[in-house]
Amino acid sequence: MWTDQVYNYDYKLFNKFMTVQIPLLIGVEKAISRRYSVFADVGAT
Repeated sequence: MWTDQVYNYDYKLFNKFMTVQIPLLIGVEKAISRRYSVFADVGAT
């Protein structure tokens, strides 16, 4: 019973973490690729 409660709490925490984390990761990835493409453009010219 106690382990079920702990698991449930962890799962909710994990879900909350993931819903915040995924858009954050996508944003970071886009920022990195944008910065990289800027560097690539500078290198090309």
